[in-house]
Amino acid sequence: MRACGLAPREVQRRILEALKREELVILRRVAAGAWSLQSREFVTREEEAQAEQEARAATARYDYDAYYAIVFEQSPSPDGIIGPIEPESWEVTVTIAIRDGHLVIELLAPKFPPESYSFAIATPEAVDKLLAAASPARASSAAVIQTVMPQLKTPELPPRQVTAIEWIMCEAQRLKRTNKIPAGINKTKFAQLLADNMREAAKTDHSIVLRPVRWKYILNHLQAWGLWPIFDIE
Repeated sequence: MRACGLAPREVQRRILEALKREELVILRRVAAGAWSLQSREFVTREEEAQAEQEARAATARYDYDAYYAIVFEQSPSPDGIIGPIEPESWEVTVTIAIRDGHLVIELLAPKFPPESYSFAIATPEAVDKLLAAASPARASSAAVIQTVMPQLKTPELPPRQVTAIEWIMCEAQRLKRTNKIPAGINKTKFAQLLADNMREAAKTDHSIVLRPVRWKYILNHLQAWGLWPIFDIE
C-alpha cells in the first residue's frame, strides 16, 4: 500500500473513468497540411477499388500530387483536425498517465507525423483533481500537460529513376495546374523555365535520379511533346 497518493493502476483507472464521463476533456489537434503516415481507410470495397483505379491513372500520367491526395489523408486548412481524445483511443493510439506531478500523453500509434500533434486541456479542474489524488505533495492549481512522442523513423525508399521527358511532362502539367506559368511567356522562356526547374530538382529532390537536359533541347521538342502552345498542355 502506498503511503502517499494512489497506486499507478488506480490512477490509470480514474483517468479512463474521467474520460468516459467527459469530466476529463483533452483536445487533440493535427496541424493543417500534415499528411497521414498510413494510407486511407475506405468504408466499402467499392470505394477502395475506385481509389486504386484513380491512383493508377494518376501514376500513369506522372501526376504524383494527385496520387498522394488519393492514397493518403491530409489535415485540412486552415484549422487542421481538432477533436477530443475519445475513451476508445485509450491504450490503442494514446496513453495518458501522471508522472512527476504532470499529466503525460504518449502517442502509441499516431496517424499523422508526431510533430504535427498538439494538445490542450479543456477541463483543467479535472486534471488538478487527478494530480492531487495521485501525488498530493506535488499538486498545483495549474494543470500541466506534457507530450511524449514516439521515435518514429520514416523508411527510406531508394531514389526512383526518372527520364527527362517524364519529368518535363509532369512539371509542365504542374506549372499549368498551379498557375505558375507567367502570362504571355514565349516559347524560349518557357523552355528555359523548365530547364531551370529541372536542374534544381536534380540537385534537391533526393527521391529521384534525374539527368537534366539543356533548354535548347526542350525548346526543339515542346510541340512534339504537346507542351506548346501552353493551352495544349493537358
